[in-house]
Amino acid sequence: MSESFVAMRNYSDNSSCQRSGAVLLSKMLEEALNKGLNKLSNKEIETGTITTIEFGCATGSSSLDILNKILVYATINGCRTKAIMNDLPLNNWNELKTTLQDKLPMIDVKLSRQSMYNGIVSTPGNADIAYSCFAQHWLSKGVPCHLPVETGAIWGNQLAGFPQYKDIHDTWAKASYDDWDRFLTLRAQEVHEGGIMVLLIQSSLDGTMPDAIAETCQAAKKKCLEEGIITADEAKLMCMPEYVKTRDEILTPLLMMDSPHASKWTVLDFRRTQPDACTKHITDSNTSDEEKMNAFVQLARGFMDASLEQAFEESARKKKLNFFWEMVLRIADNDHRKVTCNVMTELFALKRGESHDSLEEKKEMYF
Repeated sequence: MSESFVAMRNYSDNSSCQRSGAVLLSKMLEEALNKGLNKLSNKEIETGTITTIEFGCATGSSSLDILNKILVYATINGCRTKAIMNDLPLNNWNELKTTLQDKLPMIDVKLSRQSMYNGIVSTPGNADIAYSCFAQHWLSKGVPCHLPVETGAIWGNQLAGFPQYKDIHDTWAKASYDDWDRFLTLRAQEVHEGGIMVLLIQSSLDGTMPDAIAETCQAAKKKCLEEGIITADEAKLMCMPEYVKTRDEILTPLLMMDSPHASKWTVLDFRRTQPDACTKHITDSNTSDEEKMNAFVQLARGFMDASLEQAFEESARKKKLNFFWEMVLRIADNDHRKVTCNVMTELFALKRGESHDSLEEKKEMYF
């Protein structure tokens, strides 16, 4: 993904899903610390510091619960806390600094303004804890190839299961695999032996795009093309640089006998969250169907607009983007179930170092 790319707009106003996911992540981190970091390493004893890295930190509003857990753990063990916050250069770094200074002034915060795939962001072997929430589905190099206009597809996952588009889907899957392979390689250089990494990754049960908003957006794109609201060239460029991995795509590099990652990372825990776990605050709210529908569309626009607007000339960008979302609302017809962002996620903890358990036993446990 270009370092000039901004994945989300107005993160603090549109990150309720990320904050819900971060709560789940912090609970797993707490359990992982008890399992995997129950004894301080020589490095921690010598420096008196617990060093953590967050990948894809955005403005910090989703980081507070996790950092609080780490701060408590460090304090109990008589250590200071250092947090390296990593994101793309155009992240709102001023808001991040303000958030952390106001809420967690006792943490020593360092900023890493680069793609998490460019290289390591800390001294090799310096990190005790690494974590990331809702970041690994974004493709580092952007859209791998255009999607067939006639399908209305916006995500590569929407071509899964269609033999005529297998080559295109495989191109997207390969881009996602390359990023995951690179991520695991770099993090193994940063996290010391015995250190912990916890991740929450947006996922798919069968390789398709499971949430209703994706299906409705696909239908809206086709309808906009049919009605001449957008051109074929614009439709070709209306793609999201995201790919949601299956559990198999996530775990295979970690559990394959000949994979270099299997000798560097041990899977401590692996769980799948329910599709609505991160958006129950909207679906269960005491609001009208129309209000719920608008809330889901606002949530979607927060992470989609920065990508979709690239399809249009700057002079027509706002107008055409609004036409597209009006079409989404028209198709939804005040039924919030047609625009739900009920994403599925895989939540898991890894320990740096080779497992003494059988990889076959691990495969049987998680697949």
